[in-house]
Amino acid sequence: MNRFPPKTYQQPTLETQGDRKTLAVLMVQLEEVEEQMDSLQQSRADLLKKIAELL
Repeated sequence: MNRFPPKTYQQPTLETQGDRKTLAVLMVQLEEVEEQMDSLQQSRADLLKKIAELL
């Protein structure tokens, strides 16, 4: 009889836990970059509108 539970029920290894933490950090950073991109795109649109008004 196997005394270890199936792999799906075992505790994640330290490496896997580290990978999960790294992925979580990267996801947060990606969200921040996407927010910055949205802000920059809005700034660009505003500037283009002002330029068009001057012409």
